[in-house]
Amino acid sequence: MKSEVKISIKGKILNPNKEKRRKLNVVLERYLKAVKFFVSFKIRDKELLQQKAYKEARRRFGLSSTLTLTARDKAVELVKLNEGREFHINRTSIRVNYRAFKLVKRDTKLTPYWLYLQLDGEGVWYPIQLGERQGKLMNDALNDNSEWSTQQVELVKGDGEWYAYFTLEKPFVKYELRTPIGIDLGERNLATVVALVNGKPVRGTFFEGSRIKEIRHEYFNIRKKLQEKRRLDVVKIRGRKEEW
Repeated sequence: MKSEVKISIKGKILNPNKEKRRKLNVVLERYLKAVKFFVSFKIRDKELLQQKAYKEARRRFGLSSTLTLTARDKAVELVKLNEGREFHINRTSIRVNYRAFKLVKRDTKLTPYWLYLQLDGEGVWYPIQLGERQGKLMNDALNDNSEWSTQQVELVKGDGEWYAYFTLEKPFVKYELRTPIGIDLGERNLATVVALVNGKPVRGTFFEGSRIKEIRHEYFNIRKKLQEKRRLDVVKIRGRKEEW
């Protein structure tokens, strides 16, 4: 059985011009409709859904074959996730697999990372901004001798900006198990870690969550006061700033 290690790297699409932004928005609208259409069949099997709805989806929404297939995949994932429950899809991201994009490095002042997308038959280049840590990971992935491969990118729209989430994969290397470690997540203690030595648990390490609760409570009160003052604009801007 083939196993992979996967990581996600987030980048920002830098100030796309009016035409490039329009292209992304148009494709997003069609893509959302396609996902909703596939979901309406409530089918959990990709191949069966392909037989039932693929041709009609291509005809209705005018997406490329690649995007139609990823919309199908998203729909199957949503149906499985919400098994037996009614749910509504108000927004989605555009999933582009390796057949319809590539990321390259260029010697430019704006950014060294450029994303080529083939969304509706015509390829377009978008500049991508990565943070320092993300840039180091991506540089490793773009190296000719790297084990990493860039399999897909999710194009996400938020607050009028566009972001690209790259999924990198490499083969999983089996290693000999030495010291098993158990981690229990909780509310009072964020995590409790216990190691097994010679089959017996040793003294655990506790990571307290009291400081996290204090921060959540502090920001809850800030949002409450802003809402009472009808400063919903500020509430929206702040969002959930306590996340860190």
